[in-house]
Amino acid sequence: MAKTINLPEYVELKNVVDNRDELRFIVATNEFFEVIQNSNLKPERKLVIYDLISKFSNCHQQERAKYLKKIGKYIK
Repeated sequence: MAKTINLPEYVELKNVVDNRDELRFIVATNEFFEVIQNSNLKPERKLVIYDLISKFSNCHQQERAKYLKKIGKYIK
C-alpha cells in the first residue's frame, strides 16, 4: 500500500492541481519549493526535486499530476 504524504504544502499543491486552480498554482508551487529548500533532504535528492518542480511549473495543466506524482516519490 502506498504511503500517504502528510507534508501540508504537498497536500495543498495536490489539491490545487486536482482542482485546476490556476490562481493558487503559482503561490502553492513557491511555498512547496521553499519547504523543500529548507528541508533536511540530501542535496542530491533536492536537485532532482528542483528539476521536477521546474518541469512541473512549465508543463501543460494536464501533465501536472504526472510530475506531482514523481515529486511525491522523492519526498517520502
